[in-house]
Amino acid sequence: AVSVCFALTNFSSARIRLIYQATELIGGEGKEGGLVVLVERWTPFSHDHPLFSIGVSVSLCPVDEIARSNPASKSIEWITKRKHIYSQKNKDTYEVLLTRKREKRGEEREGDVEVEVLEGMGTNLFCVREDNTILTAGGTDVLPGLSASILIDSLFLSPTSLSPSSPPSPLPSLALLPPPPSPSPLSSSPSLPSLNIIPPPRSWVSEFSSPPLSLIIRPPTLKELREAKEVMICSASRPLVPVTEIEGKKVGNGKPG
Repeated sequence: AVSVCFALTNFSSARIRLIYQATELIGGEGKEGGLVVLVERWTPFSHDHPLFSIGVSVSLCPVDEIARSNPASKSIEWITKRKHIYSQKNKDTYEVLLTRKREKRGEEREGDVEVEVLEGMGTNLFCVREDNTILTAGGTDVLPGLSASILIDSLFLSPTSLSPSSPPSPLPSLALLPPPPSPSPLSSSPSLPSLNIIPPPRSWVSEFSSPPLSLIIRPPTLKELREAKEVMICSASRPLVPVTEIEGKKVGNGKPG
């Protein structure tokens, strides 16, 4: 169905969205739904696009204010809420990042909280610390993105580059990586069960890159983002885009690395 729809457009490249409706209202009654294929013209970004040379500015939105029923699903309900939030953002803001509050990890004073940054409204988020550790949320906290999974695969799944910091085992798909254990969110929203009953190693080291990079599957904190070496977002229809400003404050020196 997808190839037929694409052929009918005569587009050289296109963005394709598949929508499955389990049921739909017809004449006031619930009828069996079906698959909808949306095809729109899409032009790939050029290498000299200002997005890459200048970077983008992002804003923040507490996830509690959105009440997502299932973060791992791109539902019609979520797309509608996302469109409303996008309509309210500043014209200079490229993306809106979702945040939540948690009690601090480790040996911090009891009762202290920190702000974690999960993902963008339509993008996955990567934070590169000064020690070359990559932080990104996984598991049921976020919608696992195709581009994000490809990036992780290319860096950490090369047979010559993967060096788990714990006993050797293959790196699971980003969609199956549960976040590291931590106190429950301060909000009362119900948590979703993990998609993987056996927690994988929490961190990996890639010798494929120079200098070597390490990966930890957990949301970066807002403090870590502000102090990061690099912050990037990506999605299926765009490559890695550098984030150089968060709510008016520069990330690092304010320039893409």
